Amino acid sequence: MIHGAAIFPSPLVLAAPISLQIHAEDQDRDALTFHHQWMVNGNPLREQTGSTLPPDLLKKGDRVSVEIVPDDGKERGAIYRTAEAVVINTPPIISSLSVRPQPAKPGDRLEAFVEVADPDRDNIELSFRWWRNAAVAQEGEGAVLDTAGFARMDVVTVEVTPRDRTALGKPIKSEPFVLGNSPPTILSTPSAPVSRERYEYVVKAIDPEGDRIRYRLETAPPGMTIEADTGRMVWLVAPELTGTYKVRVVAEDSQGGTAFQEFDVTLAKQTSSKVEGA
Repeated sequence: MIHGAAIFPSPLVLAAPISLQIHAEDQDRDALTFHHQWMVNGNPLREQTGSTLPPDLLKKGDRVSVEIVPDDGKERGAIYRTAEAVVINTPPIISSLSVRPQPAKPGDRLEAFVEVADPDRDNIELSFRWWRNAAVAQEGEGAVLDTAGFARMDVVTVEVTPRDRTALGKPIKSEPFVLGNSPPTILSTPSAPVSRERYEYVVKAIDPEGDRIRYRLETAPPGMTIEADTGRMVWLVAPELTGTYKVRVVAEDSQGGTAFQEFDVTLAKQTSSKVEGA
């Protein structure tokens, strides 16, 4: 005998499979099983005879009930029909949230990517709340955060709240991530050779966070050197060298961030003079 049964969730929304809570007993204390027939708007749903009902078979405003028959393995009891439950508006549901790019550094533009759906197929709006460490840095409808002015090791998170015309959905917060190091920037322009015997160029770079910068040559012709602390490059050219030589100089900050500059140095051909005699 079934004493009572109710449809869940209550109120009835379409955020998860629809289920039942049944209160029943058998006077012989036999184990009970139940046979179900789900009904929508007074009509049986074909093949929906399980203990749950997929929410995608329903829509807002549908009236849902279930006919339940208890069975102790020897005989079946009387049919019990639940009260109708009406499907109300279901708020939109966020299924995933990510922030790109990662890794990121101060000055990058961060963008939140959201996968969201509304079971009632209502129009969805999203609101974003961006956090920098423990403080709100930006909130509104902007899915993009400009981190200009942020610092290395700042912790960034974003919270997204969906809404339809009548209800707010559950807010979702991203995993926090830490802004990394900003690499240096080389500002100087390679100088042109002023003589065939000697080439000089002072590389100048700045670091947004004020880190110490050291310079090195990754590609250079024979004999070219650079001072690690100053970036002063000197090449005493051997007389037999001619042609064009590739140079690649790297500026590296104390956190491992790097910038590089590539250029060519072209040596003019040696010229010789001939003195004519009388």
